[in-house]
Amino acid sequence: MRLFAAAQAHLAAGDGALAEASLDRAAPRLAAAGLHVAARRLRASIAVFFSRHKDAPALLLDTVAAVDPPDVPLIRELLFEAMQAALVARQYTTGTTPADVARATLEAAPDPARPVTATGLLLDGFATRLAVGYPPAVPVLRAAVAAACAAGQPAPVSISKRRRFPVRPGCRRPRAPGCCWNCEPGRAASRRAGPSLK
Repeated sequence: MRLFAAAQAHLAAGDGALAEASLDRAAPRLAAAGLHVAARRLRASIAVFFSRHKDAPALLLDTVAAVDPPDVPLIRELLFEAMQAALVARQYTTGTTPADVARATLEAAPDPARPVTATGLLLDGFATRLAVGYPPAVPVLRAAVAAACAAGQPAPVSISKRRRFPVRPGCRRPRAPGCCWNCEPGRAASRRAGPSLK
């Protein structure tokens, strides 16, 4: 669908208003074209672009429910985006709560056939922190930092940065609890992530 592709291109170019308008025009035909999941995900990205983080988690949880047949890697990507938005919106999240996002994440176990990644560990760590508690989350979040250092990858950043959309003012790296960063691997990961966000 050309309108849908145009919406993606406009958002990548930093024109959120035109992206939203193009997506609205394309919406009536996207379900029939099998693009309903991609369309909902794009709408959530547009919400984040406009700093409407409070709206994105509910949009993304609805998108997770629409993934059929179940695709675990895609579902966890969507949950990662929902978690990022929920951590920004916190108590102002609408249509769901950060705890709901966390519980949905813990129910969507990673595919054991795939390698463990820093991103996956970070997702599970924050989900554990919100849904279960602080002490059980500490080893998972520390493992995420260690995995990021071992892989030489920067800490994951916001939806817009990760998807190569322009970063809105005020978007920063996710805030991990101090227990994750009070060691040399944590400081190294933080230093490595810093320049990529300037």
